[in-house]
Amino acid sequence: MEEVADDERVLMSQSPSATRRERTTDLQRPTAWRAFATVAAATVIVVALAAIVRWQDDEREPSEAVSPPTSQLSAAGLSEHGADFVGVSAPPLLVMSAAGWRLSSIDDSTPRHQLFVAVDSVTGFAGSAFVVGRSELNVADGGRPGVPGSESLIENGIDGSIIGADGERTIEWRVDNQLLSAQARNLRDADALAIVKSLSITPDGTVTVASLPAGMVKLAPAEFAGLSRYVTYGWINDDESKTMEATLGGAENIGASIPGQDLLEPIAFGDRTAYFSNVSVMRVTWLDGFWHWTLSGTGYAERDAFIDNALTVTSTDRATWENHVAGHAITPSERPAAVAEILADIPTPPGFDPRPIASEDVAQSRYQLIARVTSAVWCGWASLWDEALSAGNDNLAATASTALASSVDWDALVETADEGGWAESLWDASARVADGDRTVWASMKSGFNCAVS
Repeated sequence: MEEVADDERVLMSQSPSATRRERTTDLQRPTAWRAFATVAAATVIVVALAAIVRWQDDEREPSEAVSPPTSQLSAAGLSEHGADFVGVSAPPLLVMSAAGWRLSSIDDSTPRHQLFVAVDSVTGFAGSAFVVGRSELNVADGGRPGVPGSESLIENGIDGSIIGADGERTIEWRVDNQLLSAQARNLRDADALAIVKSLSITPDGTVTVASLPAGMVKLAPAEFAGLSRYVTYGWINDDESKTMEATLGGAENIGASIPGQDLLEPIAFGDRTAYFSNVSVMRVTWLDGFWHWTLSGTGYAERDAFIDNALTVTSTDRATWENHVAGHAITPSERPAAVAEILADIPTPPGFDPRPIASEDVAQSRYQLIARVTSAVWCGWASLWDEALSAGNDNLAATASTALASSVDWDALVETADEGGWAESLWDASARVADGDRTVWASMKSGFNCAVS
């Protein structure tokens, strides 16, 4: 069996959306979106791609487009794939029932906010897909966006670049003074670029497209809300000699096949076929509806022992799950009270409504929840400050600046100052506001996930 190198994905601990430790998975995620900005510096770490397919416009002809695109999936697609096809389903609630094991961690987050998604009208994410989000690249000088090794699209009438292997292309481009990034999966370059050319975006982030290639449909926002969601559980046995990690990834990770998976060993895993690898850790992975599952174990000498333990990781009902998670994370039922407590001494901007955050159906550590709440507050005040300066309203700008300057005394941030980089990052950004640095809003709103605040 040919071995496949691990695909390692590190999410910076400073980020409010991803305060997790390093994870590994056999899945190759979209390359341009693997990189996450460290919030303190708002810089980008770009993971280079190994292969670049040259763009040859004269060898690729655009396919027929349909106009206008529909927001409804075909009846055939819905009947074949069910509700999971459109991505509205919640992740399974997991427990591990093996004797002598305990839950050690849980992490539930959505690190990236998509703006537009189009998929194959019948096979959904298992076929062609075009997923658009805001670019993590920082091109403040107006230069052409592009990661190292990417090809310019200027000759194609697009202010941007393209990179990636055939079937897994990433396009970074400027549209209406905004920088966007798209992952084109199982699409010809001509079709992907035709979508780029027909796409427009309003200042509030609403994306419209004039036409789509034949056989593709646009999804409504609710249909791809969980697209980038990752839920990770960690368990450890009583003598701490073994660990088990379970990761659920949203349908962003589902294609006609998982890249490299055909090189892995298919095995019978309960009532399903999974794929096994033992490169640096023992791992099984499989697709189940909207979710891509990965179970990884350390400390195992024999595959059978790992498989036996992995099979005890199962989905369960909410009451059992909350009891399993309690004490390790703030559960959804505990979240409203925890959000209110965090906000107790924090000034909030006009119109700030904590209920959407309090009602999110996720389990997070207190550190993660503090980052989630305080980032939303920062986004509200910083946006108001920037708008007030543009409108010449110095009094309102001063109010917002003063509110952010007070963040050095917010109890929740003081509490977590030594746990990670989040508090320091928010304080640094607030200090830039106090100094009148107008670039802070543009440079930090992506790193602080202001689009989902």
